[in-house]
Amino acid sequence: MSTRPPRQTEADLVFAIKQTLSLLGFQVMACGQGVVKSAGSTPGLPDLWIRNPRRPGPLHLAMEVKLPKGTLSPAQQRLHDEGSIVVVRTVQQAARAAVKALGFANDCRPDWALEEAAP
Repeated sequence: MSTRPPRQTEADLVFAIKQTLSLLGFQVMACGQGVVKSAGSTPGLPDLWIRNPRRPGPLHLAMEVKLPKGTLSPAQQRLHDEGSIVVVRTVQQAARAAVKALGFANDCRPDWALEEAAP
């Protein structure tokens, strides 16, 4: 009798990305998860807001997390098209995007965070 591993959810991926980016020294704030629409959430708001505490100034990265087959809402697509958010589908993509946009946040520099993402 074989048992399948549980399917990864977007919340699982967001959690893994938050943990990894925090270990790499970034300040990671969740802003899109679990907000109730009736409470007045803003359509298209990204899942994560990332900051490098070593860099002065107001430089941040807004990150939308999607599973490999996930699609963007129209509001998220507009923000992505404007260059306001980056869409990531794996922990590695998230780490690479953060390092590329914000530089290294600490002395931890794993090889996989430096490699170019495969096309």
